[in-house]
Amino acid sequence: MDEKIDAKLHMQLVDLARLFTGRKELEVEAAYHAHYAPDEQKLTVSQFWWDYGLPDKTAGMKTDVYLRALGSAWFTGAAAVRGYLAYGSGIAMPKLANSVFALCEDMRLERICRRLRPGMGAVFAHRHRILGSYYAHKLQVHLRKGELADAAVLLLYGWFTGHAWHGELPGEYRALAGAIAQMFPLLEQVEEAPHTEDVAQVCRFMLELLTPCVGADASTAYFWVQAGSGAAQPL
Repeated sequence: MDEKIDAKLHMQLVDLARLFTGRKELEVEAAYHAHYAPDEQKLTVSQFWWDYGLPDKTAGMKTDVYLRALGSAWFTGAAAVRGYLAYGSGIAMPKLANSVFALCEDMRLERICRRLRPGMGAVFAHRHRILGSYYAHKLQVHLRKGELADAAVLLLYGWFTGHAWHGELPGEYRALAGAIAQMFPLLEQVEEAPHTEDVAQVCRFMLELLTPCVGADASTAYFWVQAGSGAAQPL
């Protein structure tokens, strides 16, 4: 693990990852995105948390582990991920497609984690205080640059975490605000979705609503899913 992660925290992350996955040889590393790679006996936590103080870094990296080791390892369908990635690679906005799917699956997995381990609620709330502050700033940057696909992803994150950013958009973004509002019933379906394939189907509908009003593909991968994650027979 990078020198920016102290040895004690690293061991905590390894212990948690092995406990929740049941894989005694699993290693934890830092990478650009959090990812569970069972074939490689590896779980990664996001480098995003590197430069935060220890309490924030700990909350961020532990929740990365929870989402992947308790969530993806058992409840994400590997076949559904492969199918959606194939779909995304063949459309006009592949990065937007991936980001929306990754965000929505993470929100589903977080609900599962909270249900299975109610004590995780506080650390997930800590995670979203950090991300909410960061994404609120980045949302304004993307709007100023006209990067509406990136803005849309952050607006969706805001809906899931209780931020009404979509209601504060200036008038020139009326089309985007309208598309987000039309997706509210779909976002509710994501929260209650029993399987990854259900999330993937909802995300396809969401892309149909978003694509006409964002102009160009996303430029930043705030959320990302990679091939190889998930379980062959998810719970």
